[in-house]
Amino acid sequence: MQKIDIFTILSDERKNKTLNLIELKCKPASPKVKYQLKRYADWALSYIKGAINTNIQPVLVTRKVKNGFMKNGTPYKVQNKVQTQRDKTKDALIELNALNISQKVKWFEYYFINNEIVFENVVYESS
Repeated sequence: MQKIDIFTILSDERKNKTLNLIELKCKPASPKVKYQLKRYADWALSYIKGAINTNIQPVLVTRKVKNGFMKNGTPYKVQNKVQTQRDKTKDALIELNALNISQKVKWFEYYFINNEIVFENVVYESS
């Protein structure tokens, strides 16, 4: 929880930049990721020339639990725990977005089907 996993700078033909701060997790998301992403945005604002809240894009990529908690058709108790943690993570990201220190966090979850990785955009805020 000390370093940005991936940091990219995209520039368009008008030299407008987007600073992507990408955090990769091999586990389902947890609410404490809010503090990690905030620290990354604060770092970019402090150290990257031209960084402003409108060009900093935090991106979160986490594992999705998909049909992983079933046994004989009965869900394990831990499935409810993962869902509760997911809901708390949504709330934490909404709180982070309200600080207006960056663009809204983009959150993607991944899972595997037949050894192929599948990514889904997580919609955690209503428009």
